Amino acid sequence: MKLSLFRTANAIYSGRGSVQGLGDIAKELGTNRVAIICDRNFHELGGYKPVADALTASGLVYAVFPDAVSEPSVKTVTDLAVKLADEKFDTLVGIGGGSAMDTTKLVSVLTCSKKPLMDMVGTNLVDCRGGVVILVPTTAGTGSEVTPNGILTLEDEGRKAGVVSPFLLPDAAILDPELSVSLPKALTASTGMDGLIHSLESYIGKKANTLGDAVALQGITLIAANVRQAYRDGSDLDARENMLHGSMLGGMALTAAGTAAVHALAYPIGGKFAVPHGVANSMLLLPVLKNTRPACEERLAKVAQAMGLPANADALEQEIANLCEELEIPNNLGEFGCGESDLDDLAISASKVTRLLDNNPQPLGIPEIRAIYASLLH
Repeated sequence: MKLSLFRTANAIYSGRGSVQGLGDIAKELGTNRVAIICDRNFHELGGYKPVADALTASGLVYAVFPDAVSEPSVKTVTDLAVKLADEKFDTLVGIGGGSAMDTTKLVSVLTCSKKPLMDMVGTNLVDCRGGVVILVPTTAGTGSEVTPNGILTLEDEGRKAGVVSPFLLPDAAILDPELSVSLPKALTASTGMDGLIHSLESYIGKKANTLGDAVALQGITLIAANVRQAYRDGSDLDARENMLHGSMLGGMALTAAGTAAVHALAYPIGGKFAVPHGVANSMLLLPVLKNTRPACEERLAKVAQAMGLPANADALEQEIANLCEELEIPNNLGEFGCGESDLDDLAISASKVTRLLDNNPQPLGIPEIRAIYASLLH
């Protein structure tokens, strides 16, 4: 029997200015005291203020913790959970990109569990649900606001890994495109490609299913039609709104069907060389698809069709190459300090990400993985 399961955030609010309703949403969830979690740069730029203003307007007490980092680790997440432990906050609001939202979800379960975070790495190893969690994305790509995943850097091992549990699903997500208009072009590009890849991998993966397929194809359509415009003109609210919705659908798709080899190979280069997640995925997409194509030719043709292209894998590969070039995505691992001598260790590390590799339609062994990494050294 093949069993499919679809879970996502308990409630999703979207629309221009929707963040202004945060206070009322929080009150409906029984909120009294709120911890706002974001990263330091976002805090210094005042990006958290729309959330703070909405809470103040509803008479809610809050404090801001700019302790999220771009690549959260076991230590950074645990340290923040310790800082919050005695503060008696009943609600966490995470605002920013995927790292801030992942940090918020992981801190939430640490506030209720006696297990160390490292013991939660894997699937269904979290033993409790924390307080109320509300997530407010300001980038369009990770989809973290609707997933049960929290991604960590395992510094001692030089790789990334996931905590996956329904206890990480947020109580509410708020998608307000007005919060994303100031997103820099490079982040618009890399997070946008990340969102596209979430849907694409979910659609071609072994665990693909009817519900996942529906949201994946619509996510692909929205991002493919809007990422160039969002990149060219960040103030275009139509493009920003469509990108947020496309990103959210990508998060739903990966929750339903999972990502695959692109993400598996991205984890080691993100962990060892700090290649931003969206950049790592974008660099790897074409070489992984060239290896995977024989096992999913028909599905790739449907992805091409969803992107408004002729329904064949050649058209899709050409469009991906065009997108990466137009969005100025780096394509050389050497620029991040990676060399030929690193390839064996990277390939071995990626081969251990079996949760994702097992979902790839075409098996990839260590020789194939190494060759993919080698193709990115110019």
